Amino acid sequence: MGESKGEVSVTDDQDQLGFTVTMRNLQEKDSDWYWCAVEINGDDDDDGTSLYFTVTTGKMGLL
Repeated sequence: MGESKGEVSVTDDQDQLGFTVTMRNLQEKDSDWYWCAVEINGDDDDDGTSLYFTVTTGKMGLL
């Protein structure tokens, strides 16, 4: 199952109890705090965390 809005897509892996967020075509101006959360049982008590992304120019590669 997946959902895409512009340059962001979310893929749910229910077998592994996880999900993947993919962000494409990021630019340095996109460096900022982002909030990632999971809605549990349809209530307002989300479980999540904030992350700071730093986007730099360079060659794409794996670490």
